[in-house]
Amino acid sequence: MITICAALESEVSWLKERYELKKVTSDLYYSEENNMRLLITGIGPMRAAISVAALFGSDKGRNLSRDVLINIGSCGAECQGKSVVGEIYRINKISDELNHKTYYPDMIINTGFKEADIVSDNKIFRYDKDFEGLSGSDVILHDEEASGIYLAAIRFLKQHNIIFLKVVSDDSLTRDDITIEKIKDVMEKSGDRLSKAIDEIKDNIDKSIGESDSLKADEKLLCNFFKDSCASVTMQSEMLQYFRYAELEGIKIENIIKLQYEKGNLPCRNKMAGKKLMKEIEDFIITQ
Repeated sequence: MITICAALESEVSWLKERYELKKVTSDLYYSEENNMRLLITGIGPMRAAISVAALFGSDKGRNLSRDVLINIGSCGAECQGKSVVGEIYRINKISDELNHKTYYPDMIINTGFKEADIVSDNKIFRYDKDFEGLSGSDVILHDEEASGIYLAAIRFLKQHNIIFLKVVSDDSLTRDDITIEKIKDVMEKSGDRLSKAIDEIKDNIDKSIGESDSLKADEKLLCNFFKDSCASVTMQSEMLQYFRYAELEGIKIENIIKLQYEKGNLPCRNKMAGKKLMKEIEDFIITQ
C-alpha cells in the first residue's frame, strides 16, 4: 500500500479526486482500487509524528514490508541565482533543528526529481540576509514536518520506502507572503508531475521492493563479491536491494562486479573499504 501524508489538506486537494480517495475520518482518505490512503497530519513535527505513528500503529497484523510512505508538501527555500518557486525536490538529507540530528533517506526508488537537503524545525523559517547555509549548495529547503514524519515512519517501514517530495512555495529571492491560496495554487500546478512519480512508484512497488524478489545474477559470483568486500549481513541486505533495482533497469550485475575485480578494488582490505566500494556501486546504479 502507498500512504501519502501532507500537513495541510490544501497541499493535496488535487490528489483526492485524481485517485478517487474517499473520506474515512476527518484526516484520513482511502481508495481500495488504487491501494492508497492519504493522511492529513497537521502542521509541526510533533503533530506529524503522532499522526503517522498512530496510523501505522493501527495496522496490526498487516505485513508492511511492501508499504511506501510518501510525504508530499510545500516548503520554503534559501536559494541563489534564480527563484525556485514551483520546483519539486526529492529530499536526500533531513537536518532536525530540534535535536540537532541528521537523517539520510535512502534513494533506491528513483523519482526523477532534483535532490536537496531540508532543514526541519517547529517554527516558520524567516529569511535572513546573513544566512550562510548555502555555502555548499544552490538551494536548501525548510519545513516543519519532515523530521517528525521520518522518526515516526522509520519505526514501521524500511528506510528506502520513506520518500519526501517537496514543492517550493516561497523562497529567499521572491520573499512573497505565503497564504493558503498560494500554497494550493503551487501544489495544484505540480499535480501532474507528482502524480507521474506516484504512478511510477505504484507500478514498480512489487518489483523493486518485494522481499521475495530473486536475482538473476550468478549466485557464486554474488557470494564471492560479498565475501571479498567484507560485507556484514546488513551491508549484504542493502546491496541486494540496489542489485534488484539494477536488474529492473536492465543493468547487468555481473558486469558491475567483474569491473571492480578488473580495477583491483576487490578483494577489499577491510569492512571500511567494502563500505566505500558499495557506496560507489550504489551511486553508479541510481545515476544510470
